[in-house]
Amino acid sequence: MENKRILYGDDNEQKKESLARELRLRRLEVDLASTPAETISKARAGNYFAVVTDLNYTEEGTEGYEVLKQLKDLPAKKILYTGQAGFEYVADGFMHGADYVVLSKHEKSLLEVLDKLLKGGEKDGK
Repeated sequence: MENKRILYGDDNEQKKESLARELRLRRLEVDLASTPAETISKARAGNYFAVVTDLNYTEEGTEGYEVLKQLKDLPAKKILYTGQAGFEYVADGFMHGADYVVLSKHEKSLLEVLDKLLKGGEKDGK
């Protein structure tokens, strides 16, 4: 059976639970992490199709870049998901190892990317 496990790292519990609910409705297995260290640890210990990380785990932070950097060698698709807007976030995300960057506060945008990836589409990052 195809690997459909997804790890989602974010400090916002409400956002994590909402996204996890949507992914489970799609019959996907979802694990959640609340800190950059936990996201890195779980990603290294598990066999994930995709690892989604928030950019900001703290008010002024950009910890998601470090998560991406630490997981560059993993075969999982790495997705930076942030409500920040601007080309610099896209460029920095790719520079730090993201396969995809989603600049949106709406989980629908992330779900669309994951749906395309799981169906084998969209070869280039968004």
